This record gives sequence, C-alpha cells and structure tokens, in this order.
Amino acid sequence: MIATRLLSFFVLFLGSVTRGDDAFYRIRFSQITFTEGTPPQPDQTSMRRWTMQDILYPYAVLDGEGEIYALTEDSLIADAGGGSGRGDVTPDLFIRSTEGKSLTGVLVLPNADWTGMVPLRFSVKVGDAKPEASGDFYRAKTAHYLQLQDRNLPGSAWFRHRGTEAYRVLLKDNPDLPAPRPARMNADLSSTYDLFVGGRAISENLQLSRGLPPAPGAPANPEPDDIPVPVSLIEGVTVRSIDWTPLLPATPPTLDALAGFIPADQHAVFFPSFDALMALSNETTEAGLPIFRGVGQRSEDGRIVERYQRQLCLQPGVIARLFGPSIVSSVAVTGSDPYFPLGTDVAVLFHSGNASALRELIAAQVAMRAGSDLRAAAAATSGEVGGIAYSGMVSPDRAVCSYVCVIADAVVVTNSLVQIKNLAAVHAGTSPAVSTLPEYIFFRNRYPLSDAAQTGLVFISDAAIRRWCSAEWRIGASRRVRAAAILADVNASNMDDL
Repeated sequence: MIATRLLSFFVLFLGSVTRGDDAFYRIRFSQITFTEGTPPQPDQTSMRRWTMQDILYPYAVLDGEGEIYALTEDSLIADAGGGSGRGDVTPDLFIRSTEGKSLTGVLVLPNADWTGMVPLRFSVKVGDAKPEASGDFYRAKTAHYLQLQDRNLPGSAWFRHRGTEAYRVLLKDNPDLPAPRPARMNADLSSTYDLFVGGRAISENLQLSRGLPPAPGAPANPEPDDIPVPVSLIEGVTVRSIDWTPLLPATPPTLDALAGFIPADQHAVFFPSFDALMALSNETTEAGLPIFRGVGQRSEDGRIVERYQRQLCLQPGVIARLFGPSIVSSVAVTGSDPYFPLGTDVAVLFHSGNASALRELIAAQVAMRAGSDLRAAAAATSGEVGGIAYSGMVSPDRAVCSYVCVIADAVVVTNSLVQIKNLAAVHAGTSPAVSTLPEYIFFRNRYPLSDAAQTGLVFISDAAIRRWCSAEWRIGASRRVRAAAILADVNASNMDDL
C-alpha cells in the first residue's frame, strides 16, 4: 500500500512550477462532494488506532493532471513544530490544477475499525477555485513532504527537494516565513534495542546526524565579518577528562592481548576467544556490527555485516572450520570512525601463537573468496606501509578490498592501508595503544577476561570521542553530507530528463 501511494505521488506530482493558468482549491472536509461512498466513522477509542494511524494515512488522487494533498489543519501547523494530525480522518483537500477545469478524484480514508482503507469518489466544481488558496496549497505540499521525511521511507532526498521547492514558493510572498522544522528523529518505542544500548543518547550528544544544508531562507553566514581560519586551529572539546588513575585496582587485571596493538584513539571490540566471536557473529548477522549499534540512532538492518564480510573476504564459518580456536587465541575489531553504513575502515586482528602459518591460511582464503566473487573482478596486490609488508585482493570499486599482514604475533585483515599504518605506528611505539589507557584498564577490571559468560567488550576511548567531536572532524563530515545532499537535490531537479 505504501509503495502504491509513493508511486502515485511520483507520477502525479512531478510538475510543481506555478503557471499563469493554474487554479488552486482548498476544499474543507465538510464541503467535499462525494459521488460514490460514504465517509466512515473510525473508532477513535480503539486500541488498534494507535498502531495503525501511522500506516493508514488519508490520501487523495486526481483523475488526470494536477496535484492534490489531503491534510488536516493540524498537519499544516506540524511543519512549524506543532501537531502531527495523526489519527484525524477528516482532511481538507488542497489542489492545483488547470484553470477552468472541473475535477474528479478519489479520497482514501481509514475504515471504521482501522483494518484497511476505504476509497471515496469526489468531484470539485470550477467555481470552487480561489486565488487565495495558493498559499494553503503550498503550505500543504511543504507539510506533506515533511511528513514523508518523518516516516523514514526510502526517497528522503526527493521528499526534501519537493518540500523545499514548495517552501521557496511561499517565501516569494512572505520572505520572513520561518523555515520548516527538520525531519524528526525516529522515536518509535518498539525499537527497544536502541533504548537499551544507549545508541540514541550517544548519537544525540555527539550530534552525529547533524550536517545537512540549512533550510532555504536561513542565513548562510550569520556573521559575514568573520575572518576564515584554518579548521585545524579551531579548538575542540575542552571538557576535562576523568582521572581514572585513583580508580584503578592495586593489582592490574589481565588485559586483552590485542589491546597493545590498537591505537588509543580508535574504537575496539575485544573477543576473549574465537568461540566468543562465533557466538556473537551468529546472533548479530542480521543486527549489524556491535560498534555501529553502540552509536547509531536507529536499530536497522542494512546487511552491514554481510557487506564487510564480502569486502574483507572473511567468512567466520569457513575460518572456524579451517583453523578456529586451535590457532586463534583471541580476536579484536577496530576502526577509526563509526560510520559503518556509509563505509569505514575496518581491521580484524587475530592473535595467534603461529602468526606466519595463520597469515598464509587467511591469505589463501581471501584469494579464493575474491576469485569466486565474479562481480568484483578483484586483482592481487602487495606492498609495504610503515615497515609492514602486506598482500591482498582489491577490486576497482572496492567492493572487495582486503589486505593481510602480520604485526608481531597478530594477523591483521583490513580494508584500509591507513589502518595498517596506524597499527604499525603503535607497534613502533610512536603512537599510544589502548592498553596504556587507564580508562581501558578500569573497564577491563570491571569486566574481567576470566568471566566465562562474557562475549566481548566494546570500548570507545575518550580520545576517540574527542577526535569525533573535533572541529576538523565535524566540519569535514558536514561538508561531505552537504555535498551529498546538494548532489541529490540536483538529481531530483532533473528528474524529468532522467
């Protein structure tokens, strides 16, 4: 049903430029002339209403050319931060069509028991058109596409483009009109995973979703007299770090063997054994990577694990059958940022008593997996970074990108040569390791390696958070998001030609 509605939106609403022969209508619900069917009276006290009102939205379709939106007055207020109009099944009709033309169409409303939708045919007389209805029409169009953005449906860039288009028309007559509020963050309480892992709290505090271009009409530079400065000179987080030293135990806990390999300003997930990695892999294949779950706003399945398994040419089940715990004592996953859905650098470290033999086994597995991926057309590569020799398989589009190397008694599989460089710096002693951080020691003492029930430890250091919150990092991320949004808007602007 949603797909059908979206298709009708795309087909019927492509033309948006106001022409001289346009006619605008706002037909109050009580004044709609229904030619077939009787408006239902949904039970507003039904418990089913609360689960279905976000799905059974009223909507309308015209016979022939034109645009039509079915919204309540409360929905028009919603774009400025007011109500949402949810559950109200008495919408007004907002129409733009050709002047001097009678109109017919269908208004679709929830049925009485909220189990489906009821189509009602209606007609509109030519004399119902009013020039002053133009403003209401574009307010409705703006609110309509804002609501679609709020619903987290595919096509957000298109919805943003269409809403912005309508808002710009309103600005011509009212330059001081407030910009519409941004799309809401999904607050569905059924997403219990989000609530319990604290992902939303971290994401909101770090403002990871902030970065879209300002709304049209908002000042691009509120301080035009400011003198530009190098981004690297802008001061970052100045909040004093916690002094963990007084909280450390008198007897140091047993640390993860791989904590001494990972840079202090990167995130890390430590698995005390290969069996622990396999247990978590079996449970989270559909749920996503643990570190992404820790900082993501929403719990969603983007097949992230499968994507990185394909890129790295690693398949835990195959690795388990080939060598497993007999040659791998512990495993760690690390990277420099939390943007797993978009693409990030990932390194998987295997601690082994026979790293050379393990490297040969993994390199053979990577070559075999890459060779069987006919879509990737990966080629063998090798080289040296930071004094560490590597080999691997890389495809032109990096759908397959896997480098394998040995650092001391650890075998590293990564999709980034920068990761090898960072790990090499730690090994050379020119960059601090996670194992040197008092905060890591504190949490490893709280969650000891000896705990048989432990699956893994997710660790995000203070240094990592400060780097993610630095001006250089956030401005760079914002520029990338803005560039992507602008490209998406250009694409939407040329939709007719495309």
